[in-house]
Amino acid sequence: MGVFVKSKKGLAMAFVTLLAVSMVGCGTSKPSASSATAPNQQAKTEIGGKIGEIKKNGKLVIATGNYYPFEFLEPSTNKLVGYDIDLGTKIGEKIGVPVEWKEMQFTALIPTLQNKQADMIIAAMYITDERKKVIDFSNSYMDTG
Repeated sequence: MGVFVKSKKGLAMAFVTLLAVSMVGCGTSKPSASSATAPNQQAKTEIGGKIGEIKKNGKLVIATGNYYPFEFLEPSTNKLVGYDIDLGTKIGEKIGVPVEWKEMQFTALIPTLQNKQADMIIAAMYITDERKKVIDFSNSYMDTG
């Protein structure tokens, strides 16, 4: 996970980039070779379409796991907190919709996204070739070695 920023503006741009990249492939098909739309325009259309769909639904649904300190239940309040929760909340604010969190077992994250029960996943998940075959990933935002 590896994007590092030095300012609030840079952090906001990282959030928007994470959102855009993480949702590009969610429920959309790859453009065909005969498509008249340029690849960059196709990606912008898919992203705009997904964000428009989220706005229409009135919420951003994010699936997450439970892995301290990224996402976990605060014992005293039983509230979901952590870095990934803060990140998802900022993405929702940027889009202009509240976030609905779906906390679940790690093994359920990818199937939940594939079944369109969530708009995106934010979790402590390593990017692997096997996972890349079934979902699209954003750039990493933390490198843990």
